[in-house]
Amino acid sequence: MAPCLPDSRVRFDTLTHRNQLLLWSARMWVTASSQRPSMPPCIREAFDITGVPEAAESLHELLSIITTGADRTIHFRPVNSPMVSPEEARFLTLLAAAKERAAEPYAYELLVSWMPPAAARLALAAARDLATQVFEHLTPSGAVSAKKGNIRNRPDHTSPDPGLSLLH
Repeated sequence: MAPCLPDSRVRFDTLTHRNQLLLWSARMWVTASSQRPSMPPCIREAFDITGVPEAAESLHELLSIITTGADRTIHFRPVNSPMVSPEEARFLTLLAAAKERAAEPYAYELLVSWMPPAAARLALAAARDLATQVFEHLTPSGAVSAKKGNIRNRPDHTSPDPGLSLLH
C-alpha cells in the first residue's frame, strides 16, 4: 500500500524535526534560487549543525533536477509559512517513499506527476540519496543517530518571509 498524501491543513510545527529541516531547506532553496543560482549558506549550515552536511548537496541536486525537469509549476510556501502546501506534503512523501526500496515505485509515480519519466529517474536517485542521509542519520526529534554523534539542533526558522515561492 502506498503512503497517503497529507492534505494542506498540516501545520509546519506538527512535522517531525527531520521533515521540518527538509521542508525549511527546500523553501529556503526555492526562495534563494529566484535571486541567485548558488545554495544559500544557511542551508549548508543547517545540515552541518544537524550532523548531515552531505545532505545539503543532495537537496541541491534534487531541487535542481525538479526545477529544470518539471513540466509545470510546483508551489512551495514562503519560508515562515505555518502551513504545509499540498505539493510540499507531496515532496515530503516523496522523500519518505524514496528511503524505502519497496516504496520506490510510489516515489517514482510522484515524480512523474511533476516531470517526464527520464527526469523522474534522475530525481529519484537524488531523492534516495537525500532521504538516506537524513532519515538514517537523524532521529525524528532531530537527534543525530549513534552513527553520527550525539547532538541536537534545529535550523533557524527566523528568516524573512519573501512571499510565495515557486519552483519552475
